[in-house]
Amino acid sequence: MKRKPMALDWPAFDAPLLRRVAAAFLVRRKAIKHQAGLSCEREFSKSATGTVERLNLDARGGHLRLSIWADGVMWLAVSVLGLGRGAGWVFQDTFYGDLNDVPAEALLEMFEATLALPFGSNPDGERERLRGVWERVRPYAGS
Repeated sequence: MKRKPMALDWPAFDAPLLRRVAAAFLVRRKAIKHQAGLSCEREFSKSATGTVERLNLDARGGHLRLSIWADGVMWLAVSVLGLGRGAGWVFQDTFYGDLNDVPAEALLEMFEATLALPFGSNPDGERERLRGVWERVRPYAGS
């Protein structure tokens, strides 16, 4: 069954968790988009056990990505490019987590708090602050 989109340019999701997350972000979409750009897309991941729906949120031109699978697994990636030609990355970090016990509104708050973090001067301290923002998400143990 195809779901009706919440907004014409915002995807609809079949998985209840992804619907809740998409709805929470839709409420703050304009504010986040004005600050850092924001896009939301629906993708599917294929595995040996079948096809799984995924929500991808991108901000800062894709330098901040939050991917959430229907089973509650999330992946966060933050990449900050240095200023100037050939500067390279001044900060990069990625991690997986299990967010089944985290409300969609809390995910939104953590995403916005991540946008407010300064990156590029102290990677170890910045990584620690980033993990502090996302401490409500349990580390993903894998399968």
